[in-house]
Amino acid sequence: SFEDELLRVTIHSALHLMGYDDETSELRAAMSLREDHYLYRLRH
Repeated sequence: SFEDELLRVTIHSALHLMGYDDETSELRAAMSLREDHYLYRLRH
């Protein structure tokens, strides 16, 4: 949904502000896991 995507982009941006990077496939995978973690925490 739009709300889910907005939340994911917000979390993604916050992770960048905290110093996380996604320039390589490994870093992208790690960031995706962090996004999923925070999405889960915010929903439950």
